[in-house]
Amino acid sequence: MGPWPGFPSWNGTLPLAFAAATLAVAAWKPYVSLGLATALLVGQLLHLIPSMEANHWAIYVGSFLAFGFIQWNGTRRERFVSGAANVVSAAIMAVLMLSWRYGQGVGWYNSHYGDFSTFKNFGWPVFGLLLMIAAACAAAGLLLSLFEEQRGLFQDRNLARASLLETEVDLIIEQERTSISRDLHDVLAHSLAVIAAQADGAMYLGEDQPAPVRKALENISRFAPSALVDAQRVIEGVGDGEVAAPQPRLSNVRPCWKGCSKAV
Repeated sequence: MGPWPGFPSWNGTLPLAFAAATLAVAAWKPYVSLGLATALLVGQLLHLIPSMEANHWAIYVGSFLAFGFIQWNGTRRERFVSGAANVVSAAIMAVLMLSWRYGQGVGWYNSHYGDFSTFKNFGWPVFGLLLMIAAACAAAGLLLSLFEEQRGLFQDRNLARASLLETEVDLIIEQERTSISRDLHDVLAHSLAVIAAQADGAMYLGEDQPAPVRKALENISRFAPSALVDAQRVIEGVGDGEVAAPQPRLSNVRPCWKGCSKAV
């Protein structure tokens, strides 16, 4: 893009700096990026920034690349605003590239018939070319956005599946624990009730038994119900944190309009 050496005095230095800044903040601050791109074009229209020379027009691609980053990372509103802004920017770029007032055109031809003739003959091709570049960058950004969204959904699905499997295992374990606790409660209740009944019967049937034996039978008769209550309290404490299986609700019952007797 020459001339070389002498980069600080090169006419493309400031436009290139604006394009680089536009691209640098596109994914972070979309509206700032659009503002920088607009400032470059307005500055060139007002002759505050050097306009593009014959081989400088490619610097404009930086704003289209920034457009692609906005389509990749921006919100829906930011995408829409940046799309409209880039269409307007492409039109202004075409004017800046073709008008004899700004850099003598792109350098592919020389026109001595004024801007109207130049815009009539070359305006739509140049404008269409810029729109094609912008559309290609936007499509790349949207594809990257869709790819990231799909990957995120895939990861969320795997996480939900793993969580569901873990919950299912916990539910099965808790249900088995509850079932064992209930069975143990039934067995202990029956056994302790039988022990208490036999101790009472033995104590009343054998009144001539020695005092130590009668004392032991009294202790068994007195402590067996207490042991049953303690065992029941412990077993109920084991089931306090149990995970209940989903129970059917009234909303799950479908009405039968034709006399069917079985609810679904």
